[in-house]
Amino acid sequence: MHLPSIRDFTAEAADPTHYAALGGDWSLAVADVVASTRLAAEGRHRDVNFVAAAVVAVLSEAVREPPQAAACQFGGDGAIAA
Repeated sequence: MHLPSIRDFTAEAADPTHYAALGGDWSLAVADVVASTRLAAEGRHRDVNFVAAAVVAVLSEAVREPPQAAACQFGGDGAIAA
């Protein structure tokens, strides 16, 4: 399955050709750093990003099933993987 990419969010996010419906055998995993706004206000941006990046690393490895496609998106204080 081809999964389209968005490289320039401002220019491409509203373009429906950059999205694809996932089949019924796909799953989504979502993670969010709890209280990230408060932590950032306390100057702990680095801690928030470290935890979120670790989630991306774990999810990227967990969803890897060659030759199946996988997608993992980092959001600064969380991640989503398909």
